[in-house]
Amino acid sequence: MKKLFVLAFTCLSIITAAGCGNSDQSVGSMDTALQNEEADKCIGIYDSRCIAIAYYNSAMHGDYMKEVSRQHKAAKDAGDSETAKTLEQKMEKMQQQAHYQGFGTAPVEELLEKVAGGVDKLKNDQGLDLIVSKWNYSGDICKCVDITDELVMLYNPGPKALEWIRQAKAKEPIPQTELEKMDHIKD
Repeated sequence: MKKLFVLAFTCLSIITAAGCGNSDQSVGSMDTALQNEEADKCIGIYDSRCIAIAYYNSAMHGDYMKEVSRQHKAAKDAGDSETAKTLEQKMEKMQQQAHYQGFGTAPVEELLEKVAGGVDKLKNDQGLDLIVSKWNYSGDICKCVDITDELVMLYNPGPKALEWIRQAKAKEPIPQTELEKMDHIKD
């Protein structure tokens, strides 16, 4: 009985955290409540790799990189090797993160924040209660809508990026452990 209660409590906690549960329901009526009350919930799921590919190939990211390059050049020209080295390390970490996001399943929330207005509009237009990476969602209680393509378009991707996104969708992500083995940057 204790195991059943722990399992039921855990499921209720997970569903509530995902916006698909009603914490006012008793554990005993959880299944019925979820089936009846939560059928109207709608979750937008996305392939995080596609978001990463769209962002890292966007004009927005290009502008950011130009500014960092300008700062790096200015630091080197001024003989400020400490600032130049700090910027180099920052860019190495960003490259590592881009690989984890673009080839694996690393979170992309900070990339979605860069287009937050568009994300909010998409959520409202499609009546979504929540959006989540498809790699982090495994429920079947709520209605799910794949919004990957709509999110990708918020970054105004060019034809080359769209082709890479199409190719990424056709493949499984590379496990984090494999990416770490390939990674030449070690902490």
